Amino acid sequence: GVNDPVYGEMYWTFGNATHDDGNTPGTLASLQDHFEIGSISKSFGATVNLLLMESGEYPGFTLDATVQDLVPDFASAYPEYAGYTTRQLMAMQTEVPDFLNSEDGLVSEIIRDPTQRWTISEIVDFALEGDLAQPGDYCVDTLNVAEIGPQCAAYSTTNILVMEYIAESLTGQTMQELVREWILEPLDMITPGDVDLPLRNSSGVRPAPEPIPYASPSCFQEYNSSGGNIDIGDSVLDYARSVVNFGSGGSMYGTIVDLLKWASTGLGDDLLSTETTSARHLYVPMDAFRSYGIGQYKFVDGVASFLDGWYGHDGDSLGFGSLALRNDERNASFAAAASSCATFTDNLQGLDVYVTQLLARPANAVLPPTESCAAGVPSAAPVMGPATPVPSSPTTEAPSTLSTQNPSMTEPPSSATVSHSYDGATFAALSSFVLVVLAEFSVAIMS
Repeated sequence: GVNDPVYGEMYWTFGNATHDDGNTPGTLASLQDHFEIGSISKSFGATVNLLLMESGEYPGFTLDATVQDLVPDFASAYPEYAGYTTRQLMAMQTEVPDFLNSEDGLVSEIIRDPTQRWTISEIVDFALEGDLAQPGDYCVDTLNVAEIGPQCAAYSTTNILVMEYIAESLTGQTMQELVREWILEPLDMITPGDVDLPLRNSSGVRPAPEPIPYASPSCFQEYNSSGGNIDIGDSVLDYARSVVNFGSGGSMYGTIVDLLKWASTGLGDDLLSTETTSARHLYVPMDAFRSYGIGQYKFVDGVASFLDGWYGHDGDSLGFGSLALRNDERNASFAAAASSCATFTDNLQGLDVYVTQLLARPANAVLPPTESCAAGVPSAAPVMGPATPVPSSPTTEAPSTLSTQNPSMTEPPSSATVSHSYDGATFAALSSFVLVVLAEFSVAIMS
């Protein structure tokens, strides 16, 4: 989805949420589909923690407080964490590795039995089975940094679950309750079933409509390397539901509309004070093209022109890929979600296409006179097909010409959506965007 400075919100869906399995016909993707948003959940968790700090209701809960200060019982059980501050945890500046990267660890257990559920302490145990994290080649070779810290970030979801433990211990509430109270309600995103953080011991079943995730050519081998027996195009729904174990590290779900709304807030920045936002935006190099802040990252300027100025987070869970980005200078937001794994590059291609359109406009561009899309798209853009109104929304959803019944496809197509609020004549200008998306993505995405 796109929240554009001229055209407002726009959404397109491509492909199918489910495919024809011989017994049940496939269903087209829609704006109501509930996607897992993976590590974008981290931005929700970090925002909750920052809001709790700002509230003053929990003395001592600051960015400089250590794990020892806040939860001494946990620090005693896990001395590796005792001296780290909350800033270091949320900014990925610890040496505790990601539990998902531990050899023969949690992922292998999920593949063996995706119905298993673990406590935060048990997940930290998985992480500590591996060696302490080391700075990446970029930090070592380019920045001459020898360790993780203020000059180098090392991505670890384990840190976020430790922060979740801290927040739940201080407040006596679950992170689900905290996300609802501090974010979803204030942003009027609390509609039951639309977007939520499931409890860590829950089933992982998302509300209907629930797209089915499929193994793509770029990720099916990852399942098999951990003991799975997956072919391209197989459903990985059972594995996807196991991500509830990851809490605010990666288990939230929502629609593309929810994801775009979150991106448009700067992934929670609009809820925070200027001072807190400035602290959040102190980005530390993580790799050659991203620097990490507090629960969000920024693309490094100059790596690729279309990435300049964009910040946010992506999510690549066990079966879904998503992206939520904001560009303050352009006053634009971008969201994407797909029901397949390892779609980060595909989603960035969608951003590239949109930014090309955005930069091509004159600085004083204004919305041109248009006709209503509700009655159908003008003949200038036949590729889009007839537009249909979206229930309870002023925007329109244009069905793609992609079909799950296409016999030439080698794998079931995934769901996808794009956002944009231009009407009739504007669709003609964007037809090239749609055509490029259809041409470039073998797996349909939400752009």
